[in-house]
Amino acid sequence: MNIEKEYPDIPPGEKTLKAQVVKSVLFVLGKAIQNTADLDEQARKEIEDLPDGYTIRFEVAPHGPYMVVQKKKDRMRFIGLKKVAADLTLIFKNMEYAYLMLTARLSFPQVYSQNGLAVIGNPAHSMIMYRLSNIVQFYIWPKIIAKGVLKRVPDMTAEKIMKRLKIYLRTPI
Repeated sequence: MNIEKEYPDIPPGEKTLKAQVVKSVLFVLGKAIQNTADLDEQARKEIEDLPDGYTIRFEVAPHGPYMVVQKKKDRMRFIGLKKVAADLTLIFKNMEYAYLMLTARLSFPQVYSQNGLAVIGNPAHSMIMYRLSNIVQFYIWPKIIAKGVLKRVPDMTAEKIMKRLKIYLRTPI
């Protein structure tokens, strides 16, 4: 009896819709990181300790998509949706975890505590990225969604409303 002929391996189906959603959200997130770091003082303080040329890559295992941002001259720049060498890499275990976190169904700490996210690089720099992503999520998500993914949602002032509007206008959808 030949088991391989009787019971062939069935590969899992591809999640093309989820992959497109994740890729789109990574694009918007990359541009939002860039714009938030330009407009928000707290975000600028977070990235000031990173060396110039420091590269951060978000990656979905095993085959992408990818998103890369880099610090250049005290500013964060969105490099693109490509795989390049990085000083800090945040790897989602699979498409499901990436989809759940990037669509605000799970928070960064929840994904990390469930081993859905691996960090390669300096742990202190990963905390900088975590705090920066919290600032970005505060600006891009409405309060009702932000309450589900952020530990504490700061009060919205007129100045922050104007920053949010600028971030929305500068970030392509």
